[in-house]
Amino acid sequence: MNFNLANLTVTNTAAANGGGCSYIGGNSFVTVIPPAGLSDIQTNTYCNITFTINPAAPAPSAQALTLSFAPGGNCIDNNANTVVCALTDGVVNVTGGGGPPTGPSIAYNPAAGASAGTGGPVNFTGVTTPGTTGNGTIVATPSNGTLAGTTTVGSFSLTGPDAANFTVTSAATLTFTAGTNTPQNITMTCTSGAAQRTANLQATETITNGATTQRFWQLVCPAGAVAAVPPTLTYSPAAGGAATNVASAGNFDIAVGCPTDGSPCNGSGTGLAATSRLVSVSAAYTGPPFSPTPSMTCNFLSEGGAVVAAPLDFVAT
Repeated sequence: MNFNLANLTVTNTAAANGGGCSYIGGNSFVTVIPPAGLSDIQTNTYCNITFTINPAAPAPSAQALTLSFAPGGNCIDNNANTVVCALTDGVVNVTGGGGPPTGPSIAYNPAAGASAGTGGPVNFTGVTTPGTTGNGTIVATPSNGTLAGTTTVGSFSLTGPDAANFTVTSAATLTFTAGTNTPQNITMTCTSGAAQRTANLQATETITNGATTQRFWQLVCPAGAVAAVPPTLTYSPAAGGAATNVASAGNFDIAVGCPTDGSPCNGSGTGLAATSRLVSVSAAYTGPPFSPTPSMTCNFLSEGGAVVAAPLDFVAT
């Protein structure tokens, strides 16, 4: 026996006229047994099934009861012999009149709050760098209600320090009808910045023949990740200048700043992407030919003149 489980519920089965019956539950099997002493079922009433009409059932309406044999099933006598029989579908007529229509109640995920600064939070996803778009969703799920009553959720408003960076992108009003328990989404976008952005969402929930309630959520748009910038290196004397003569046994120093000697490095971020690195230093003789060719030893030195192992890193601060 099949029927709309959202609208009807079997609450009782009772044998009648000496017969017997059983019901497993849901859209399932009804077994009817003839009275003792009879080899097969005669035309009569042997099973009374009581249905409860659920609040979601529309009124007026005709709720179909569709009958079919179980796979491989049929009518059989007490000796398990097949006997001729037929199944006739039934109907439960819902007439209504039990009161005015009422809209369904709405459950929200994340949960709504009762005042600004409560509810949620709704955490937006998809943000990469500052200026990119994030997406946030509130799932609204209806339940109960009667006689095709409706509940609306709308009149959305955004407040808070960063409200201008948030937008509601779903319909201006969501409408839920009793008997249809399909969730709907409140969807939003945000524009990210270098720091986290927040706002408050307020919506008006109106239940037919019920309450009108203000719902609130906190909205959180994460900060975009700022691309790392390595420090700017400067050299004194500047690179690319004229050749410098160095006397025998003499020294020649090149001061490196990032960009100013003695001050913290510029740049931003962390890690290798925020680091300027000098990997090695060498010199080539370009003067008149001599034998043997003059050679130079090159090293990285600290401010105090001590030799520093390569590589030489300048890290953004």
